[in-house]
Amino acid sequence: MMTDLQHSLEKPSPPATRLVLARLWHEWLSQHKKSLVIALVLMGMVAGSGAIYPALIREVFIKLEMASPSLIWYLPLLIILVSFIKGVTLYFQVRQVTSLALRVTTSMQQAMGRHLVHADMSLLLSASSGEFISRMMNDMQGVREAIIRLANNLVRDVLTIIFTVGVMLWLDWLLTLVVLVVYPLAMRPVIRIGKRQRDRSKQLQEQMADVTALLSETMQGGRMIRAYGLENHVSGRIAKA
Repeated sequence: MMTDLQHSLEKPSPPATRLVLARLWHEWLSQHKKSLVIALVLMGMVAGSGAIYPALIREVFIKLEMASPSLIWYLPLLIILVSFIKGVTLYFQVRQVTSLALRVTTSMQQAMGRHLVHADMSLLLSASSGEFISRMMNDMQGVREAIIRLANNLVRDVLTIIFTVGVMLWLDWLLTLVVLVVYPLAMRPVIRIGKRQRDRSKQLQEQMADVTALLSETMQGGRMIRAYGLENHVSGRIAKA
């Protein structure tokens, strides 16, 4: 597992990324199908309640034009109710996804620990102890954040778009078609920025591994550092790192 994770970080090509995501799903996420279904239902409720807002605002303007008394009585209560439903479901959805991500990454860390205990010496000597620690701590933190962002920013936002487009088509199908034609043009810079963020994230993970390795070596070699008077030299390396 640690070897696969290391290769995926060193060469984050699309096939390698798909391989890691497929393994993440089959070996870890698929074991929590009940939690995934609950999270998906909650995300659907968040998306649906958010998409209702345009219809409510449209109803407000219609009632204003008609000077309808119902504007005072039921519409404010309806808006408050929709906001309350969205807030409550959003809270439980974020909590559900975060809990799921913690359980998955904790299981992965346990598996990596067992693998290290039973690994051949050749693997243990292939890298510093700090790098292995970084894989188990920093990289798993990255996996945890990726799962949370995948659910919160991708799945939930896709559902929100689907619900919102449905409401938009109901309100004004012609204007919706115009928006759908123009919208893909705005995706090109977003995709370009996402690629740059991915490259920077890879550099960050590599740097975190180097820093963790340096700190681990410093802690383990404390007596030798003092015996040879290397305090200033090591302090300079740590500051630079």
